[in-house]
Amino acid sequence: VISYLYTQRKPIYNKSNTKNKPRYVFTSLLFTFLAFIIYLPVLMEFREYILSPRRIYELTRTGYGIYFYPSLMFSLVASICAFFTYKKS
Repeated sequence: VISYLYTQRKPIYNKSNTKNKPRYVFTSLLFTFLAFIIYLPVLMEFREYILSPRRIYELTRTGYGIYFYPSLMFSLVASICAFFTYKKS
């Protein structure tokens, strides 16, 4: 809902506003890095299966939600920030 409302607002055409547009590149990279750090214990525990994500899924179906869900949330927030990084046409 917030992203829809953000895209529907009318831009204010002001010369001072064009220089101060917020860019979310740093925030996007920060949340991506945070998601990787939180999921790192699972990757280190199953490093022999790093190229077969299906096997990691089979072995981590129970008991690894504490790593999976925050990592998923941070990666989704990173993708949302990345969507707001680029100019609208």
